[in-house]
Amino acid sequence: MKKLTFYSLLLGGALTLAAPSVFASDVPPANAIPAATILQNLQANGYTTVRKIEFDNGEYKVDALDANRKGVDLKIDPKTGNISKTRNSSGREVEAVGNATLSALDIASKVQAAGYHNIYKIEAKEGKYEVKAVDAKNKEAALLVDGKTGDITKKTGLF
Repeated sequence: MKKLTFYSLLLGGALTLAAPSVFASDVPPANAIPAATILQNLQANGYTTVRKIEFDNGEYKVDALDANRKGVDLKIDPKTGNISKTRNSSGREVEAVGNATLSALDIASKVQAAGYHNIYKIEAKEGKYEVKAVDAKNKEAALLVDGKTGDITKKTGLF
């Protein structure tokens, strides 16, 4: 009985210590290349439109259009910026960001200028961008950003 109690406590303690790291895995680590830099590199390499960039499971996942307006899914190493996996997404709509005129890079710049950092998700939806980042108080924040003006129109709990 004492062994069972000991192992139960040991397992419970291990799970308690591991839980914060499991839930915090969506935020890039301090040594990761910022999302804005990843977006600049993508744009420079011909990925003209980014519908979504998200930090998930230790890497950036990107849904974009290449220079030929073909849909691609990319996985990017957050420490080196290297594209580790590419997959074509046939049949995807060419209209990638609705009626938004600002790029994901423009949106990242606007969000950073508003005092947010560690952007870990930008997704275009119906002319707006849903953005997840960390605010000045180091709390996770969900933002809705107008795709034409860059105005942050909604600050709520996480989407």
